[in-house]
Amino acid sequence: MPERDWPRDISDELEQGELPGESLVEIEPSAAGADLVEPGHGSPADYGFDGTFLVFLGKTGPKVWRRIVKLANFTLTDQSEVIGEWRALGFDISPQPRAPMVEPGVPEWGEEEILEEVRDRLLDISEEGYAAVLVDDQTSVAAYAWVLAGKMGLKVITSWTAEARTSRTGFSGLGYSELIDYRDVEESL
Repeated sequence: MPERDWPRDISDELEQGELPGESLVEIEPSAAGADLVEPGHGSPADYGFDGTFLVFLGKTGPKVWRRIVKLANFTLTDQSEVIGEWRALGFDISPQPRAPMVEPGVPEWGEEEILEEVRDRLLDISEEGYAAVLVDDQTSVAAYAWVLAGKMGLKVITSWTAEARTSRTGFSGLGYSELIDYRDVEESL
């Protein structure tokens, strides 16, 4: 369906995204991975959301758009080689590392200085329209980023790689976990 024929609310959705830092990217004609939900009975205006997918069922078959989350790389590791894997997981990652390089035991990197640097960088990231940040195992940086990003309304993501090998097969894949918001952790006490 040409863009000029989309219902106004769908055009607005595609233009603005439902949440800050998110956009809808058409992955049609493949509907793989989407559980299609009948949003209506054949009218071009019959659209529906199913999880992270916007689904349209029309005469020419289904069209599926997938919500992609804009993810800032707040680690020290370049993510250029895994952009495709992040995309498959639903993230548009900025591959360049944006976390500060903190040297333990160096006087200019006290906890107050680390906190200030993390805050300044996360403020820049939030102003650039990101919806989430990827953190790694830099203890102080990740801890401060978790709290500050939560206060700024950003999701905090960690990644992991799984590998399995047998004599006949092998598997390696990227995965992620979304950290629980720090306020929910506080409430659990």
